[in-house]
Amino acid sequence: MTKKRLFNLDLIRTIGLLLIIYNHALNTVWDATNYNYWLNSPIFEKSMILLGYYICRLGVPLFLMITGSLILNKKIENGEDIKKFYKHNLLNLVIVIMIWNVIYCIFDSIYYEKNFSLKNLMYVLLFMKKSPMPHMWYMAMIVGMYICLPYISVIVKKFKFKEILFPLAIAIICSFIIPNTKTLLTFFDFRGTNIKTILDLSFLGGAYGTYIVLGYYIYNKKILEKIKTRYLILGILIGMIISIAFQIFAYLSSSKYIVYYNFIG
Repeated sequence: MTKKRLFNLDLIRTIGLLLIIYNHALNTVWDATNYNYWLNSPIFEKSMILLGYYICRLGVPLFLMITGSLILNKKIENGEDIKKFYKHNLLNLVIVIMIWNVIYCIFDSIYYEKNFSLKNLMYVLLFMKKSPMPHMWYMAMIVGMYICLPYISVIVKKFKFKEILFPLAIAIICSFIIPNTKTLLTFFDFRGTNIKTILDLSFLGGAYGTYIVLGYYIYNKKILEKIKTRYLILGILIGMIISIAFQIFAYLSSSKYIVYYNFIG
């Protein structure tokens, strides 16, 4: 039985890939964390930095939501299904990551003329040390997600969206709203305000786990289907305005903050 390609997901995957490339390209062209650089840039460049960093930040969430739409929809009904997932999905992923980390460590020693250390390489391969290439943070994160995805798959198939809203809302509040609120207050010099939560919600996956679960319900359960297109477009525009305004506040307060993947906008 041949697997049928899902054109819409392939299209979203392509868009996400281009946005991630765009993200890394922006980092080499503009010093986006430098307030003075942004302030002294022409108005067109100012606008492109603000709009560019908003757009490119959509890449990772799109990939995570695709992961949720596909992986969480897999047939997971018993222990054998979980073993099969770990063997064919998780193990293959880890092997590919290890291969690339070996390549990156060799590249790092040759191109940047750093001393090659077999000990450091082993630490990287065992996920005990960061890869020399910063973008590999995503792979370490997604492996952690893959470990629990078979069990999450069972949960999301069993319960309707409204029945998981409570833990999802808690995850959004703690992973998106509270950190963003704290950051916003620092822009206005409310530095004495220490807004945080001491709840340990790491088992919920934080912002990344939220995207994965939402991806499943949006694509497979069509939770946005009843919302009219014009309202979805309006929501996108509001999110963009909020994100860009937040970034402007960061620059005006001379902060090095850049709107990240856990920003609610």
